[in-house]
Amino acid sequence: MSPSNLIRKNETIWKQIYPEISINNKELLNAMILHPKLIERPIVESENAAVIACLTENIKYFL
Repeated sequence: MSPSNLIRKNETIWKQIYPEISINNKELLNAMILHPKLIERPIVESENAAVIACLTENIKYFL
């Protein structure tokens, strides 16, 4: 799962600080460290995959 899949782009802080800019994975990780609220959660992982578990269809994948 790439950092871009884990960012909450509708958060106010994202829209204020990072609006419509091109940002690489390292910069995304730094943004998540500085602003943990930007991280989608909960994240469920297994040996082979990880999903954002707030979506019902993703939870069914693990059942």
